[in-house]
Amino acid sequence: MPADDDKTADLLAIAGRIERAQERFVTVADEILTTLQAHTEKLDAILEAATREPGPSPTVKLLKEVVASLNEQSEVLNALPAAFAKTVREEMDRELEEEIDAEGEDAWEPTGDDDGPPQ
Repeated sequence: MPADDDKTADLLAIAGRIERAQERFVTVADEILTTLQAHTEKLDAILEAATREPGPSPTVKLLKEVVASLNEQSEVLNALPAAFAKTVREEMDRELEEEIDAEGEDAWEPTGDDDGPPQ
């Protein structure tokens, strides 16, 4: 039953695309969670520094490090939407190319006297 084989192949292709998309979502979510964890650690350090008695302390240095770290993490967070959009565009382009290739394979039959499908 070729129709069933075609449906099975289509479903497997769809499942593969879903799995790849899910992997990208998990990667992005992991990056966000890592960033949030770093923010939490820095905020904990700020709270700890704020609860100490006044006196000589490395608070200013610590706060500068915290600010630098938060700025770095913010840059990572700001870059995520563009990276995610690029990944989605690349996946859509790849899927479109696969569809075009599949349609081209169905439409062109080699005759033996030419080099390939019409350009």
